[in-house]
Amino acid sequence: MILSLHQSRDNLGARPSELRRARWENLDIAGGTITIPPADAKSSRARVLPLTARLASALSALRPRAIVK
Repeated sequence: MILSLHQSRDNLGARPSELRRARWENLDIAGGTITIPPADAKSSRARVLPLTARLASALSALRPRAIVK
């Protein structure tokens, strides 16, 4: 299952530009969060956003095996 950028944004409350710059290392799938670092946030402050179960499942399936924690 692949979610579009639009669906992901709606599930997270993140801005499209924040999602385009998202990195796997900013995801905590087990903890159910994604961290938007200050450099990528419009406010220049880090934001921690909750992942929905659907989005966490989709991202877990897409995550490269080499960096699974």
